[in-house]
Amino acid sequence: MGTLYTQAVRKDEEIYGEAIDNFFEKVLRLAKKHNIKEQDIIEGLKVLELKRKNNLFRNNGDIHDEQMAGMGKEIQSISTALENIAEAINNK
Repeated sequence: MGTLYTQAVRKDEEIYGEAIDNFFEKVLRLAKKHNIKEQDIIEGLKVLELKRKNNLFRNNGDIHDEQMAGMGKEIQSISTALENIAEAINNK
Protein backbone atom coordinates (compact mmCIF):
# COMPACT_ATOMS: atom_id res chain seq x y z
CA MET A 1 0.00 0.00 0.00
CA GLY A 2 1.20 3.53 -0.69
CA THR A 3 2.31 5.69 2.18
CA LEU A 4 0.17 8.41 3.70
CA TYR A 5 2.72 10.17 5.88
CA THR A 6 6.37 9.88 4.91
CA GLN A 7 6.44 10.13 1.15
CA ALA A 8 9.89 10.36 -0.39
CA VAL A 9 10.46 13.35 -2.66
CA ARG A 10 10.44 12.34 -6.31
CA LYS A 11 13.31 13.44 -8.49
CA ASP A 12 12.71 15.37 -11.69
CA GLU A 13 14.07 13.82 -14.86
CA GLU A 14 16.91 16.04 -15.98
CA ILE A 15 17.73 16.17 -19.66
CA TYR A 16 21.27 17.19 -20.49
CA GLY A 17 23.74 16.82 -23.32
CA GLU A 18 24.72 13.18 -22.81
CA ALA A 19 21.11 12.04 -22.36
CA ILE A 20 20.11 13.84 -25.55
CA ASP A 21 22.99 12.29 -27.47
CA ASN A 22 22.11 8.83 -26.13
CA PHE A 23 18.48 9.28 -27.12
CA PHE A 24 19.25 10.24 -30.72
CA GLU A 25 21.91 7.54 -31.05
CA LYS A 26 19.32 5.02 -29.92
CA VAL A 27 16.75 6.39 -32.38
CA LEU A 28 19.23 6.23 -35.26
CA ARG A 29 20.34 2.71 -34.29
CA LEU A 30 16.73 1.46 -34.08
CA ALA A 31 15.76 3.12 -37.36
CA LYS A 32 18.66 1.44 -39.09
CA LYS A 33 17.97 -1.92 -37.42
CA HIS A 34 14.30 -1.91 -38.45
CA ASN A 35 14.85 -0.11 -41.75
CA ILE A 36 12.31 2.60 -40.97
CA LYS A 37 12.39 6.37 -40.60
CA GLU A 38 13.69 7.98 -37.43
CA GLN A 39 10.34 9.76 -37.04
CA ASP A 40 8.60 6.37 -36.93
CA ILE A 41 10.89 5.31 -34.07
CA ILE A 42 10.10 8.52 -32.20
CA GLU A 43 6.35 7.96 -32.72
CA GLY A 44 6.74 4.40 -31.44
CA LEU A 45 8.56 5.69 -28.37
CA LYS A 46 5.69 8.12 -27.78
CA VAL A 47 3.25 5.20 -27.81
CA LEU A 48 5.41 3.31 -25.31
CA GLU A 49 5.54 6.41 -23.09
CA LEU A 50 1.75 6.65 -23.19
CA LYS A 51 1.53 3.00 -22.13
CA ARG A 52 3.93 3.70 -19.25
CA LYS A 53 1.89 6.76 -18.25
CA ASN A 54 -1.32 4.69 -18.27
CA ASN A 55 0.34 2.07 -16.06
CA LEU A 56 1.44 4.76 -13.61
CA PHE A 57 -2.07 6.24 -13.58
CA ARG A 58 -3.61 2.80 -12.95
CA ASN A 59 -1.08 1.98 -10.22
CA ASN A 60 -1.72 5.32 -8.54
CA GLY A 61 -5.45 4.61 -8.65
CA ASP A 62 -4.88 1.22 -7.03
CA ILE A 63 -2.82 2.84 -4.27
CA HIS A 64 -5.49 5.50 -3.76
CA ASP A 65 -8.16 2.81 -3.50
CA GLU A 66 -6.11 0.93 -0.89
CA GLN A 67 -5.52 4.10 1.09
CA MET A 68 -9.21 4.96 1.05
CA ALA A 69 -10.10 1.43 2.14
CA GLY A 70 -7.62 1.72 5.02
CA MET A 71 -9.04 5.08 6.05
CA GLY A 72 -12.56 3.66 5.83
CA LYS A 73 -11.59 0.84 8.20
CA GLU A 74 -10.10 3.34 10.64
CA ILE A 75 -13.22 5.54 10.50
CA GLN A 76 -15.41 2.46 11.05
CA SER A 77 -13.27 1.51 14.06
CA ILE A 78 -13.60 5.01 15.51
CA SER A 79 -17.35 4.98 14.87
CA THR A 80 -17.73 1.64 16.63
CA ALA A 81 -15.69 2.87 19.59
CA LEU A 82 -17.81 6.01 19.86
CA GLU A 83 -21.01 3.95 19.69
CA ASN A 84 -19.70 1.70 22.48
CA ILE A 85 -18.81 4.73 24.61
CA ALA A 86 -22.25 6.28 24.01
CA GLU A 87 -23.95 2.99 24.88
CA ALA A 88 -21.90 2.66 28.06
CA ILE A 89 -22.82 6.20 29.09
CA ASN A 90 -26.51 5.62 28.36
CA ASN A 91 -26.54 2.37 30.38
CA LYS A 92 -25.22 4.06 33.54
